[in-house]
Order: sequence, then structure tokens, then C-alpha cells
Amino acid sequence: VDLQMQTRTKKRYYALVRLWSKTGFCWAGLTEKGLIAKTINTNRRFSWGHETPEILDIHSEPASLSFCKANPDVLAQLPAKYVLLIPGCSPLHPYKRWPADSYRALALKLGQMNIFSVVLGTNAEKQEIETICKGNPKAVNFCNKSALLDIPEIAARSMAIIGNDTGPQHMAELGTVPAITLFCDVTRRSAIYRPNITNLVGKEIADISVDTVFNALQSLWHKA
Repeated sequence: VDLQMQTRTKKRYYALVRLWSKTGFCWAGLTEKGLIAKTINTNRRFSWGHETPEILDIHSEPASLSFCKANPDVLAQLPAKYVLLIPGCSPLHPYKRWPADSYRALALKLGQMNIFSVVLGTNAEKQEIETICKGNPKAVNFCNKSALLDIPEIAARSMAIIGNDTGPQHMAELGTVPAITLFCDVTRRSAIYRPNITNLVGKEIADISVDTVFNALQSLWHKA
């Protein structure tokens, strides 16, 4: 399943998957219409295979990531009531990062409501995470404290998920928890469309205000 439906992903992996597959495989991607799946029959020689597009309804049932089992020691570090913040993305694409100061201001707003912010990431966003958590006792620095397979359960226990256009964010938002993903105009095509998700787009990602995100979060909670 290609979560982001990026052209570069298909260029890198489609041919390899086809060559590795002895009988066939299903290449699926999330779109506004649902999960569009193409079944590839690799038994046909001298051909890229027969493609049978099928639209699967993913709006009524959440995608299952039940195979992702979190480490209990990781879950034990989480506060009882929190919003999950995912402020990172590939270091090669800094234009996809909502400013750390904006995340910090949002975390402070949540703290005033007695809601913790768990800030997820790795060394690639260590500086941003430290900025977000600085001077905020309600912000939990979760840098390098979790693995990829921990994310779905961390997200499922949260009150909401807010993050940039990045793999961990797209994993987290595939449950039923209210989620907000932030895009610049260039990357908006990576958006996932589900009832629990709000996609906010600015010409530049820094154009999205803290109040816009906070108000969208309250709207999602109201719907829930």
C-alpha cells in the first residue's frame, strides 16, 4: 500500500516488486475515492501484467494496522490525556515542516486546557522537538523513545494527531482518532481523505496559523 501515492515511490519500487513477485501482487494507493487497488498478474511473459483497477471502500472501516504491536515500556511513558505531535519529515524537504515555534504555541494552548503534547521524532528533528517542549511542563519530549511499529498504538491512545506530511503521520492517522495533517501547496497531493482527517494547506506551510490548527482541532473534537 502506497500511503502517499508519490510518483517517485512507484518509480523506485514498482518494477522491483514486480520482478520479485512469482505470481502477482496488488499495488494499492489511497485517493479521495478510497483505496484504489491494481492487481498485477506477473505470469504473463513479455508484459507488465494485466491490471484490473478496483475501488475499495475504506471510509466505513478503518485500515487495520493491528500487526504493529507497541513496546509496553514505550506505552507506559505516555500521559493519560495527550495530543500526539509529529513535527518532522525528511531532512531533504524542510519546506514540509510547520515551524517549531508554531508547534510550541499550539502545545502551550493545549497545556492551558490541561492536555499534554507528546512530541514524536528522531535525531533528524531533535532541535525542533526541544524547541516545542522548552518551558512547557505539559510537553513530553519523545525523541528517539519509540520505533515505527509503536506509532499506531501511540496514536490510538491519543486525543488527536497533528503533524506534517511524513510517513509516521500517515501511519498514525489511519485509525479513527481525529487527525490534522499540514501541507504546503506543493505537497497537497499526498493528502489522505478520511472522515477523521482534516488536511490544512498553505501556499507555504508557515502560512498556516496556530489558530487555524487549533480551531480545526476543536471542530474535529466536536464532530467526534
